[in-house]
Amino acid sequence: MRISPVSKWLVGTQMLCIASLVWTGGLWPHSNAGRWLLLAALLLMAAAFIAFRRSRLSVFPEPVAGAQLLQQGIYAYIRHPLYTAVLLGTAAYLPAPWAWWRWLLWVLLLIILIIKIRLEERLLRNAFAEYASYQQRTWRLLPFIY
Repeated sequence: MRISPVSKWLVGTQMLCIASLVWTGGLWPHSNAGRWLLLAALLLMAAAFIAFRRSRLSVFPEPVAGAQLLQQGIYAYIRHPLYTAVLLGTAAYLPAPWAWWRWLLWVLLLIILIIKIRLEERLLRNAFAEYASYQQRTWRLLPFIY
């Protein structure tokens, strides 16, 4: 698998945003709402990893050689549950301490993940003939919303 420079930039920027939000927000969210968001993110992440138990995971959009299209478990409902978990988990750190630039970082993370999803889905459509029908019956990030 060859990783494109665009993929490397997207993943690097994604990791920088995540690290900045967690580092500046403390390792544990300050608010009850934040703690519940983090718990939801961790449960969603666990569900995704359980579904991934027989597959190979990569942080890059390019499909891993020999990968199979996951359509069971949480992937039967959401195509990108790990990205949803990242967004929920990092949103948990937004309420306190409040700073406008932290919200801007979260919006940047959202934009990066949407770009990454579009690239990944294009690559997955090329790699898996059944991906287009999978897209028709699942949601990208949030059921009934997107």
